[in-house]
Amino acid sequence: MTRDDWVRGQALLLAFRQDRLAIPRALRARQWADLAAAREIVERDVDPRLALTDPALYRSLREAITEFHLIGWTALDADALRAHATIHQAAS
Repeated sequence: MTRDDWVRGQALLLAFRQDRLAIPRALRARQWADLAAAREIVERDVDPRLALTDPALYRSLREAITEFHLIGWTALDADALRAHATIHQAAS
């Protein structure tokens, strides 16, 4: 995962933590790269070392990931999101 992907995914997860409609809006806007990055962060989980350097960010991301799981967004197919993101980047 590139730094740009991590920043995109992190931003979407933090937006989701504040507003549960952030994921549906990203789906509607076809923000495939952002969705794929967020899904990848959820798959890998947040690096525990982040808790030492930025405890508030770590806590926020962990809470967002927990909500992501509880609401059921893990049903989004990570491979399909990555494929859509790749196709969308190629078309741009």
